[in-house]
Amino acid sequence: MSITLKLISILLIAGMLFTVWDWQRWRQAELSKFGQGQANQITVVATPLGKPVSWPKLDFRLSPPQGWTVDMASSAAQLAKFAHDEVQIRVESTSFSDDLAVEADSQVSKLPPLSRDRQYITGNAGAITILTWVEGEQTHQRAMVGRQDQLVIMEATAPTAVWSTYEPTFWVVYQSLTWF
Repeated sequence: MSITLKLISILLIAGMLFTVWDWQRWRQAELSKFGQGQANQITVVATPLGKPVSWPKLDFRLSPPQGWTVDMASSAAQLAKFAHDEVQIRVESTSFSDDLAVEADSQVSKLPPLSRDRQYITGNAGAITILTWVEGEQTHQRAMVGRQDQLVIMEATAPTAVWSTYEPTFWVVYQSLTWF
């Protein structure tokens, strides 16, 4: 066997070993947080959160932004900011039998076209699926989290002109939802 052939064989084996080693490092980095949603990138919250509000009938609690009114008179809880009545988060709880991905697909088919891809975050209650769309001058965002046969839907609505100001607050409210 010639020296050239031995050198090529050694380089080939070294290349294969390096490829396997690099692939294992890449796989660990890519999959270490798989299924946990994107990292919390919220740095500034438009409105700090207040004390948690409980809905015993609906088996959950969440923290509304400070200074927002809380209406628990109906089966759906309404949160509305005094200063901007058009900015609100509507929270409701329903039963469902599918998994969250199937429910999200069902919701998407009933909504206008989404203005961005689905987003996923992790909160106190688990993985949260977020759908965002624009209708006229209003931007809507529906956050869904499920447990067993119960689905909580939190829908935020705000004028498109001020949406970016309130979206970080909406996300923190979604993440504050906790099951009993």
